[in-house]
Amino acid sequence: MTLHYMKELFSVIEAAQVTDRSGKILDRTQAAEALIRLFASRRNAGKIMAVGNGGSAAIASHTVNDLCKNCRISALCFSDYALLTCLANDCGYENAYKEAINLMADADDIIITISSSGKSANILNAAEAALGKGCYVCTLSGFAEDNPLRKMGDVNIYVPSARYGMVEMSHQAILHMITDCISERFQPA
Repeated sequence: MTLHYMKELFSVIEAAQVTDRSGKILDRTQAAEALIRLFASRRNAGKIMAVGNGGSAAIASHTVNDLCKNCRISALCFSDYALLTCLANDCGYENAYKEAINLMADADDIIITISSSGKSANILNAAEAALGKGCYVCTLSGFAEDNPLRKMGDVNIYVPSARYGMVEMSHQAILHMITDCISERFQPA
């Protein structure tokens, strides 16, 4: 069973697809390199923000930690309990991340939106708000190939699995690849 699970995980990661907002499939290696350079460019200006729910919130938080500490990039995660519950109470949970982005995002910032299903209302609203502010949106999703989040980003990373564990571990591995490459290639001055 365990060997089968790991083989499935490797297979799911290998089958991940990257598309642009129009749905055009992008070369995965070229897209990863472009994201690495784009994220690294925020060391000099701008910031990166990440949002997710549940396990995806943990992935967002972990990615922000790596971006800040290892990559020396200004990054924020909006799943802090006090901020999240305040905004959810005042604006509705479906608008909590949207409100945080409206308050803190600037044009040309990068927003990472993570949703296993690609259908979470608060993540979709966050992506929409980010686009409205002129931010670059990177989405990570799974489950149904036609999920709505997959159509919203400048770059959309889709993991073809309906299992939370497979999707979440794939998202974490992909984001680790990006932050590890930035850390190794763009050492702080």
